[in-house]
Amino acid sequence: MNQQDITNKISEVEINADENGLISAFGVQLTKIHGDYYLMISEEFERMFAGETSDPTIREAAHQLLIEAGHVCGFNTFGGVMESEVWEAMVLPEIEKKEDWITGMIAIINVFGWGVYHIEELNPEKLVLKIENSYEGDAYNRLYGGNATTPKCFLAVGASISLMSLVFHADISKKPELDDVLYEELFLHKKKFKGRETSCIAMGDPHCTVEITLNS
Repeated sequence: MNQQDITNKISEVEINADENGLISAFGVQLTKIHGDYYLMISEEFERMFAGETSDPTIREAAHQLLIEAGHVCGFNTFGGVMESEVWEAMVLPEIEKKEDWITGMIAIINVFGWGVYHIEELNPEKLVLKIENSYEGDAYNRLYGGNATTPKCFLAVGASISLMSLVFHADISKKPELDDVLYEELFLHKKKFKGRETSCIAMGDPHCTVEITLNS
């Protein structure tokens, strides 16, 4: 699959918001908000949750809740896209193997304005993404001056976990019902995907790196 060709084709799809700011595109309902605004909500939530404590387990709990928000976003958004008529017309004809579902969705993510995603490693048990200009990292640097002590791309991590889960556990090619039952099966099962950000521009790294692995 030629990822850039998919990105180019999807970029030509007309995207307009209605009077309520909702965007009907790619088979899902989207909204357009400033990345700075989302990052500010995430960062202030983390600070409020952790408060003055130095206990790393409390801050980690805040991080996991923010990753969970990414689970929800990825499950509904990516799932809806991969079951849409747009996907069927523009991406499905290019798919030859299961990994191509990941590649095709990454090509579409690169139209969303989240940053530029590059697949560094991909197999049924692992996904490594290099992200240039991640909006979460960029926004942190603008709003908080950089020098973060922990990575900040929580939505990218959670959404990437959802993508691997939908493709390799839910078998999105069979168009399963994207309901609460499937969600719990994907994210509460013992053999599930987990993720972490191993580098982040908010910490001064040259790019962000997200690593998703199977927790057997």
